[in-house]
Amino acid sequence: MNESIMRVVRRGVMAGLGLVVLSGVLGCQGRGGIEERHPVYPGVVNGDVLLDVQAFRRGTTLEMTNTSTVSFERARVWANRTYSREISGFRIGETIRVGLAAFRNEYGQRFEAGGFFATARPDALVSVEIEADGVMYRVVVVEDTIN
Repeated sequence: MNESIMRVVRRGVMAGLGLVVLSGVLGCQGRGGIEERHPVYPGVVNGDVLLDVQAFRRGTTLEMTNTSTVSFERARVWANRTYSREISGFRIGETIRVGLAAFRNEYGQRFEAGGFFATARPDALVSVEIEADGVMYRVVVVEDTIN
C-alpha cells in the first residue's frame, strides 16, 4: 500500500480513537453542579402523635386544613412515608394547598401526581405526616381523589 494512504488511514484511526476516549470521559461527567440532597423518612422521631389535621387529595394537589391546637412555623410534610417537601408555615385554622409533584423521595424522584399530561400512573395518597421540631405528627387522609 502507498505510504501516503497509510498515513491517512493512521490519522483517521487515531482521530476515531480520540473521539471514543473523549466521549467516554465527557460521558462520565454527570449533570454538573451540586445535586440537591433529599431527606430520608425518619420514622418515629419523638413520639407518634395523631394530629387533628385533615388531608384531601384534589387531583394533583394536597389540601390540608389545620383544625388542631398546634401551629407550625417550618415543617416537612411527608406523603406515603417516602416523598417530602418543606412548608414555611401552617397556622391553626389555616388551609394550605401544595402541589404533589413538588414532593421528592430520597433519590430526587417526584411523587407521580397524575394530571392531563402525566406519563405514568398516579401514586395513591395513603398517608400524610408532618415532621416539626423533632416530632412526627400523623394526619388523617380523608379523601384521595385523583381526577
